[in-house]
Amino acid sequence: MTENVPYCCAKGGVTYADAYDLSELAPHNITVNNIGPGAIDTPIDADVKAESKKISGPAG
Repeated sequence: MTENVPYCCAKGGVTYADAYDLSELAPHNITVNNIGPGAIDTPIDADVKAESKKISGPAG
């Protein structure tokens, strides 16, 4: 799971940069949009999905 750290940091960095841009550009009536898709079916998240299936069974 630690191999996903760079991906998560990059995604968080884009979100943070957009928030900063928004605070700088809003006074000039400039809109900033950020499209941050959720999980996409790629090999990088295969282990996460496998773990999720393992723990998503009925409780009890």
